[in-house]
Amino acid sequence: MLRIPYTGSGVQASAVAIDKLVTKRLWVWAGIPTPAWRELEADSDFDAIARDLGGPVVVKPRTEGSTIGITKVTSNQHDELARAFADARRYDTRVFAEELIAGRELTCAILGTGANAEALPLVEIRAPAGNYDYQNKYFKDGTQYLCPAPIDDALAQRIQRVCLQAYTVVGARGWARVDVMLKPDPAGDQPVLLELNTSPGMTGHSLVPIAARARGMDFADLVVRIVSEATLEVK
Repeated sequence: MLRIPYTGSGVQASAVAIDKLVTKRLWVWAGIPTPAWRELEADSDFDAIARDLGGPVVVKPRTEGSTIGITKVTSNQHDELARAFADARRYDTRVFAEELIAGRELTCAILGTGANAEALPLVEIRAPAGNYDYQNKYFKDGTQYLCPAPIDDALAQRIQRVCLQAYTVVGARGWARVDVMLKPDPAGDQPVLLELNTSPGMTGHSLVPIAARARGMDFADLVVRIVSEATLEVK
């Protein structure tokens, strides 16, 4: 509004990315794998939804970050799903349940715009008990970040390609981060994308700078790279 160029994605891409359901629908349309989901209402048949999604689920507010309002539900014997729904509703009027992927957790940082966009080395996140929640993200030191992620090169390149596609479909630019789970499969782990963050953390110990360091780019160079692509959407 002030006509000042800025870094990162524009208003439209950021609005799409913060809305997890709009993002997932765009990705499904583009053939990008993402966990199955169902929207929840106060009068939903929670047992049927749990069965439909095949067991354990994650309940999420539609528009939140930093795992705020998220609950893992491994059983619905005592109305756990309804309680998780009520908790998520504290943060958003729209809530959904998503298939819980019990696998390795990765993230893919992306720099650039259009044909110049590039995926940085993948980071594997190993949180205590597999619980990468708000406390483990910001206040505790038990989480390990492995970069480059110790996975097969062919699989890493495949994940980077699909993350670049997801970035392009959303209309992101400048820099962003895509969160990925590896779903166990007899034919080999399959990547499924959770969400895209158009304004990821940029402290010295955040995930994007970790990936940039593995690419040979220190924090100052990363910041200069991002600032150099500042632009202004002209309507």
